[in-house]
Amino acid sequence: MTKAHVRTFADAIEGMRSAPVPEGADPTIRDVQRRALQSQVEELSSELKEYEALRAGNVTSFEAASLSDLPLLLVKARIARGQTQRELAERLNVKEQQVQRWEGNEFHGASLDTLRAVADALGVALRQEMFIPSARVTPKDFLLSLEKLGLSSEFVLKRIVPSPVASLFRDEVAGLKEIVSAAGGLGRVFGIQVSDLVEMKAQKMSVSAVAVTRFKLPARAKRAAVDAYTVYAHYLSALLADCVEVETVRSPPASYHDFHLAVTAPGSPMSFEAVVRLLWDCGTIVLPLHDAGGFHGAVWKIKGRFVIVLKQTTQLESRWLYDALHEWGHIENGDVTEDIAHVEEQEISPENSGKQEEAANEWAENALFDGRSEEIEATCTAACNNRLQKLKIVLPKVAKDFNVNVGSLANHMAYRLAEQGENWWGAAKNLQHGGRPPFTVARKLLLEHVNLTRLSPFDRELLERALEEK
Repeated sequence: MTKAHVRTFADAIEGMRSAPVPEGADPTIRDVQRRALQSQVEELSSELKEYEALRAGNVTSFEAASLSDLPLLLVKARIARGQTQRELAERLNVKEQQVQRWEGNEFHGASLDTLRAVADALGVALRQEMFIPSARVTPKDFLLSLEKLGLSSEFVLKRIVPSPVASLFRDEVAGLKEIVSAAGGLGRVFGIQVSDLVEMKAQKMSVSAVAVTRFKLPARAKRAAVDAYTVYAHYLSALLADCVEVETVRSPPASYHDFHLAVTAPGSPMSFEAVVRLLWDCGTIVLPLHDAGGFHGAVWKIKGRFVIVLKQTTQLESRWLYDALHEWGHIENGDVTEDIAHVEEQEISPENSGKQEEAANEWAENALFDGRSEEIEATCTAACNNRLQKLKIVLPKVAKDFNVNVGSLANHMAYRLAEQGENWWGAAKNLQHGGRPPFTVARKLLLEHVNLTRLSPFDRELLERALEEK
């Protein structure tokens, strides 16, 4: 029935696209109707994917925030077990119609004994945590208590707490049930006892398990916020490692020269999309994020896969491109293993100091310009006759002659000029390409390589919210 509905809605959308707007009609109304139908198609398609994942046995555990979630989870457990309603009825010694009625209304009116009998018949294990809060906590106090953990209210409600619950917090009508629900999600992501969160006893975020290599924080950065975001990003990365479906299709390039050749062609300089595609082809997960604050990127090795986290608030392709190459440089240089992670606590730039940072910057620069950066700099200088005001004019031609990214070359020259006390950043910014936002590009490629239906509903929504467009 759901598949039939999807086809009907899809046909209606196609009909709207091909049919002319009636004379005198408001075209925006047609667009609103089309988007509403498209939303229905996406929702139903997601349900179908979840059902297929259950049938295929890709989902084997489910989480319940309260006892009210148990009935639906029992239905999912039956599907995951590969049992029909008739087979379950035979195990319970009841008629098939009774099972149909139970599942049709999510076991409304069924006794606790009945739910336990169904769980036993399905052979599933249940684990329920129960506690009685001793503190008289309010939603406002609860959110304020999270600040000391580095978790701002906006981040918690936007990225962690399920949307319906977050709405109640924003409307200031949340009660103890919603607080416990929010604490359950936070506890799952950050590894903190739910009771400690509800009673506002949680003191500190532990990052020892997810980040070993640490660098000095910028003066204005807050350690708690960096630690919290590090744990959050690692949790998302681990989820992706569990739901990657596309296999590795090639070995990593043996050198920066081979890398450069793999992502360029005559007349086609290196692009962010080409680099991210190559990383995925090599089996490396690339997770784009665009939250403000926290850290500026990371690399982990989880279950044998490297995971690169790129985090930028800017939409300049050259910045995302450099960050991706820099993080891959850490992998190439052997800075990351199963036991050693790498977290960028400062913004990534050629100015970063430290042995590992300088080596990763060198690898990124060599990959960008195929090891010819000094030659390209000299060509730029000669072409403008050492007149800085002409550099903006000659740089695009130099970039074309050397088949390198214009925005990347502009940034490179701006950094070199800054070392000489010259501020050329305004001109460099004007030479940046437009096109699709890098976050959108990386998000699209990620979704092509993973099957989010393998995840629990909470984890799936968590990832989907992290990947939301601004």
